[in-house]
Amino acid sequence: MLLNKKNKKTILLIAALVLACLVIKYSTAAVRFFVHAIDACFALILGSAIAYILNIVMKKYESIYFPKSQRKIVKKTKRAVCIILSLLSVLAIIAGIVIIVIPELYKCIELLSDAIPRSVDTVKSWVNENISADYIRNKVNSFEFSWKSLEPALLGFWQVNSSEILNSVISVTSSIAGTITDIVIAVIFSIYILFNKEKLLKQFNKIIKAYGKPERNKRLISYLKIANKTFSNFIIGQCTDAAILGCLCFAGMVILRFPYAGVTAAVVGLTALIPIVGAFIGAFIGAFLIFTISPIKAVMFIIFLIILQQCEQAFIYPKIVGKSTGLPGMWVLAGITVGGGLFGIVGMLIGVPITATFYKILQQSVNARIKEKKIIKALETNKELGDTIIIKKD
Repeated sequence: MLLNKKNKKTILLIAALVLACLVIKYSTAAVRFFVHAIDACFALILGSAIAYILNIVMKKYESIYFPKSQRKIVKKTKRAVCIILSLLSVLAIIAGIVIIVIPELYKCIELLSDAIPRSVDTVKSWVNENISADYIRNKVNSFEFSWKSLEPALLGFWQVNSSEILNSVISVTSSIAGTITDIVIAVIFSIYILFNKEKLLKQFNKIIKAYGKPERNKRLISYLKIANKTFSNFIIGQCTDAAILGCLCFAGMVILRFPYAGVTAAVVGLTALIPIVGAFIGAFIGAFLIFTISPIKAVMFIIFLIILQQCEQAFIYPKIVGKSTGLPGMWVLAGITVGGGLFGIVGMLIGVPITATFYKILQQSVNARIKEKKIIKALETNKELGDTIIIKKD
């Protein structure tokens, strides 16, 4: 006996209710399975994200790599050359930042290791000159600090906790090795995606044509195009905003004569890729660098960066990112807040483009319905004239 549409909907509804009840009843196991599945697919998910970002750069290279040439050698090598150039561009940016930041951090650690004993002596001198209480002066003067004095304490700690430390080291090492392996797999997977993106797109179109209805397929493709354009514009806008913030930070530090202007501006610009809070992460590193030279200037730098960050968030970020995504500044902030509250840093990164996508889809739907209602109202108003109005739904 063939099932009609009504029976099919009833069966699907019952199946959905049963599945929901099972998920609720075994929620712990369901969450554990979901987390395990995400962890197992992490390299592929990361590879897809890398491919999406590289594709933005790759399209730029393809537009300038002999765009009008009809030679076979150009057509055959175009994709490979552009993928290599895209990877090299991203790696060059990362390598440049590492080359700038790591040596300066090493120098700062050396300066800090020399400065701490001197700071202890300075505090003792100040206490002896300005504090009259003998108890406080004796306590401060009895405190002796040197890196060599820490060796017995560290050896004792190692002897007591050696097994736990070794387990922690092994755990961290295996975690780092696993992360490196995932990154390598992700990069390889992203290259496969970029080489075969047209073929993958054709396969996706075949699948939705086979299992979906034409109207729904058209709507789905429209939504995906909106999401793709929004995410691409957001990535470009976010990188532009981070570059502007880094340049403003560098200029301000040079004018105010703060040390480590180059490395601090690079770190602030890099961490600014994380919306809203990223620059404050960079502020901590910059303050640490400046602190090794002058604690007062470190405090002044924090005040400077807070003011710069507030001005950037009020005037620059909503204009650049909001304009690139077509999202008003108020909803940019809302997307970051909700996304960060739900999924942390990842939520902050994807909150704005997801909000912008839903905003545009809702905007199109609302405009289409208003237009349809106006047509219906015009039809009812002019019914006595015998006019015929055909309404086409998207």
